[in-house]
Amino acid sequence: MSLSRLNGGAGAVPPLAKRHPRGAALVGFENRMEAERLLEAFRERLAKFGLELYPEKTRLIESGRFAGQDREKRGEGKPDTFTFLGFTHYCGKRRSNGSFIVWRKTAKKPVVAKLHAIKAELRRHMHESVADVGAWLQKFATGYYHYHAVPGNIDRLSVFRQRLGRL
Repeated sequence: MSLSRLNGGAGAVPPLAKRHPRGAALVGFENRMEAERLLEAFRERLAKFGLELYPEKTRLIESGRFAGQDREKRGEGKPDTFTFLGFTHYCGKRRSNGSFIVWRKTAKKPVVAKLHAIKAELRRHMHESVADVGAWLQKFATGYYHYHAVPGNIDRLSVFRQRLGRL
């Protein structure tokens, strides 16, 4: 079922709509009422099949260029962050011109798990030639950097490289 149908046919797909193969989804709206309407329609649709959303993983968060100002007026502090597809997303401003941007940095929990997995794999291949282990590690590191190399994430990539070197 398309997002526009879930949204009651009211307009096109939201400006931000991303879906993950494991069923995770991220949908962005400019208007909170539209978001609440889609969430309720989605819950009803899932209920028809005996399914439900995880309450601890489903939430509406305020984001966007005015989120910080609006939350400050209400005395609520900084806008919420969320983790999706291995990145923690948070509201920020560009240094160059102060415009709004959603920054992404690598989430800590998957990095720690990945480093533990690499360490275990290196132990398994301890008696293989250095060239073979190095080739495997290079393939892994190249793929990791290709996925996680997004603007604003250089600090997390540097930490990962340092910790990878310690293994």
